[in-house]
Amino acid sequence: MNAFTNGANNYFLLFGGELRNKTFSDELWLYNVSSNSWTRLRGPVPPSLRPVSQHSAAVVATPDDDTYLYVFGGRIRLDGGQFSCDLHRFSWTRQSWEFVSPDPAGLKSSAIRLAGHSMVYDEHAKLLIVFGGFGLSRTLSFRSNSLYFFNIEKNLWYKPSQTGAVPSARAFHSASILGEYMVVHGGNTHTHERDESCHSNGTFFYHLRCHEWHERRAPSDGQRGVFGHASAVAGKNLLLVHGGYDGTARSDLLVYKVPVYAIRDASLSESDKCKSHVTRADCLMNNRCGWCLLPRRTCESKRNSENACSEFSDDDRDRPPCKGLCEKLDQCVACATSER
Repeated sequence: MNAFTNGANNYFLLFGGELRNKTFSDELWLYNVSSNSWTRLRGPVPPSLRPVSQHSAAVVATPDDDTYLYVFGGRIRLDGGQFSCDLHRFSWTRQSWEFVSPDPAGLKSSAIRLAGHSMVYDEHAKLLIVFGGFGLSRTLSFRSNSLYFFNIEKNLWYKPSQTGAVPSARAFHSASILGEYMVVHGGNTHTHERDESCHSNGTFFYHLRCHEWHERRAPSDGQRGVFGHASAVAGKNLLLVHGGYDGTARSDLLVYKVPVYAIRDASLSESDKCKSHVTRADCLMNNRCGWCLLPRRTCESKRNSENACSEFSDDDRDRPPCKGLCEKLDQCVACATSER
């Protein structure tokens, strides 16, 4: 379910899913928060839009004042033997669906057949970001920790390399955009004889400008891992996590107060965000920051214009700066269309 605002009204959009009779749906429903009412949207549907479950969706507002619901992947057969690689979008203005045909110059979408994955939209870079889920190898499914980007302006798929504290393979996790980070929480994880937990309670931060993973361990207060839950961002720095499964169906609402550096606040300078790291380990989570030794031990911005540090630690001096997305790509066409 995805939320969006149009004028003075707040809405939720709900597409597809598995029904009580064990069939899949291709229906799109609109919930109006103000009137507390549901409406089925019945715009034209292309033949390529099939009933689906365990897919992902993201809302995208475009400069032409339209709002789109992008829907990607998912199971299209109940026995689990077939996953979709299709990307469709629903136009709020035209009230109709269309198939989004990827540019063949990018990664072939047929290589990205997923279910139980997450998808978020990075408005700054104009990218849909897909992470994790179950993939298919012939007829066998496997958990994935792959990361894929789709450029909505060029209709290009590409796959960046991943560095840092990359999350283990998982499905049915949640992902949200918070400031310059994609925050991934929980998920169904299992590696035979190495990770038998099944329910992850990990929280991972993917820096959307430096393109590096970091793990942030929050006090759990005995809270077990969970998958199949929902997450949403509230205010500037609150991540809400609701429901899910940890061996039993949960109805808890958990609130995680994220660190200052991930706050969605344009008034905070890079220097302010760096200073918010109180330990060196946290400081290293952002390549734009360095752990200062003199004149005092604090986390400071490494930009010369804001630099209040006369001596950084050796590790921070040698650590490469935030170089952007091109450093993570092996396709020329992807690099040429990405933000440098």
